[in-house]
Amino acid sequence: MSDSTNIGKNETVRESRQHGFTLVEVLTVAAIIGILATMAVVSMRGGKRIAFETRAIAAMKNIGENQVIYYQRHAEFGDWRDLVLEGDLIDPGYDKFDNLADPRDTPIANLYSLHFILPQSRQCFTAVAYPLQSTVWHLRTYAVTCDGSIMNSYHHGYFFSMLP
Repeated sequence: MSDSTNIGKNETVRESRQHGFTLVEVLTVAAIIGILATMAVVSMRGGKRIAFETRAIAAMKNIGENQVIYYQRHAEFGDWRDLVLEGDLIDPGYDKFDNLADPRDTPIANLYSLHFILPQSRQCFTAVAYPLQSTVWHLRTYAVTCDGSIMNSYHHGYFFSMLP
């Protein structure tokens, strides 16, 4: 709607009562939405990284507990094959290397590859979970040793630098 006002003989000025947003207001709202969307995406990526790392830590705890059971039975620690052959320590359906493209693969820790390091004496072990795609998720490497301690590469970088 608009009102008309006569200024002179033949001149009429219309006063606009239309409401709208200026370009600056629209751009400000778009910038705020963009910032909030970016924060949401970054937050979700961090959550996924934490979920992957939590699964790796749980796998390391499970391997450590199963190694203790194996040690009690055989007076030495075993490698992956030994634990699988024992029958009740590791489900043979598990694969120590995650193949995410294979739907039949039931990995222990998504995006991690698990490795055992055993000395000749088999009186100690180190199980290490190496991230498969560290460049994408910036995942940390985790390890469990025969004393049951779980370490990560962020806090124990020197330990991981000494691994073969």
